[in-house]
Amino acid sequence: MFGYMEASLNVNFPVYAVRNGIALEWVSVILPAFVVGSLALQMPLGKWSDKTGRQKVMTLCAVTGAAAFVAFPFAGDNVWAMMALLALAGATVGSFYSLGLAFVADILPQGMVPTAGIIASMNFSLASILAPNLNGVLLDSAWPGSMFAVMGGMLALFAVSGPFFRRRRSRQITATHGF
Repeated sequence: MFGYMEASLNVNFPVYAVRNGIALEWVSVILPAFVVGSLALQMPLGKWSDKTGRQKVMTLCAVTGAAAFVAFPFAGDNVWAMMALLALAGATVGSFYSLGLAFVADILPQGMVPTAGIIASMNFSLASILAPNLNGVLLDSAWPGSMFAVMGGMLALFAVSGPFFRRRRSRQITATHGF
């Protein structure tokens, strides 16, 4: 998800903004709001997840990030609202890659963590390749804000489905591999 979001914002957001009447000069001001939000909360979210559990923190962050992305198209051409929504999205989901790897380290046997890191990197790369192409199609043939709806939908799906997979998979892996 993080690879998809990052590529969507970096590659497709400038096209979205220009097509929606945002001056190109503003794009370079609006876009970094996601990164600034991410940097602001990455350490606090990591510490909070150490105390309360990564699944709870990631679920809450996914719901908040989904709301920010779904609301984004309704900001219209208000650059301040766009910056605020991207900062909120970045603050809540900007640490998904690192929190996800920490979550994997929590639930997998220690010997499988490096493999999970490699798989996470491959998924990030694949999503980074797919996102610009899918969003290009969405920008050309669908509602322009649909790329934000897709990102919000992915986060909402994560939040809803997460509780169903964590315990079952860790038990299956332990039983299958004897760790």
